[in-house]
Amino acid sequence: MRGRNVLGGGDVRILRASALGGIVGPAMFTAVVLVAGGLRPGYSHLHQFISELGATGTPGSAFMNQAGFLATGILLLLFAVSTRSLIRADPAAALGSVLFHFFAIGVFIAGLVRCDAGCPIAKGSLSNLLHGFASPVAFLCAVGSMGCFGWALRRRPEWVALGRFSLGSAVLALVFMLLLSAALVSREWVGLWQRLLLATVFAWCVVVAVRIRRPNVDSA
Repeated sequence: MRGRNVLGGGDVRILRASALGGIVGPAMFTAVVLVAGGLRPGYSHLHQFISELGATGTPGSAFMNQAGFLATGILLLLFAVSTRSLIRADPAAALGSVLFHFFAIGVFIAGLVRCDAGCPIAKGSLSNLLHGFASPVAFLCAVGSMGCFGWALRRRPEWVALGRFSLGSAVLALVFMLLLSAALVSREWVGLWQRLLLATVFAWCVVVAVRIRRPNVDSA
């Protein structure tokens, strides 16, 4: 059905506009991380968490948290709203949309509850503990969201390619998440695995956002 979303609750043009958040958000976050990392002497993108750029009391943390986590969280939340156009009364797709809302909220929260300097695991301040809990939960929600959309869309002839891409992205993101978890003790390559995990999620966002915004495509 053209012009209205499949839930009968809003104009598809609004959903397509909000899908821009899935393009602008990842681009903005990537730019902020590169700038913030470049301004931090000795910072390693390969061996340090992104959250360390916004850690409590560290130089430039306000820039990372406000322009990075908070702003990106809002943009991803707009994108999450646009995924309503993919639901079409499908429970799996509906769950995928809900899970991505949680991921977007998790990114936003990461800018509010900051880790301590060095982002210690399972110790430190209350804010550090909350950050350490919220971050993996948010990533799990992103992986689950991609998997749910993949399961739902692969059954629709006109969306099967996006469904397969979503399932592949979910599997790849899960692999990077497991590699990241395995590296938490040694702290070697945690930055690399986290960035590859986030890059996988962001790439999925961009591809889905572009697909939703195609003017000649009806709601799924």
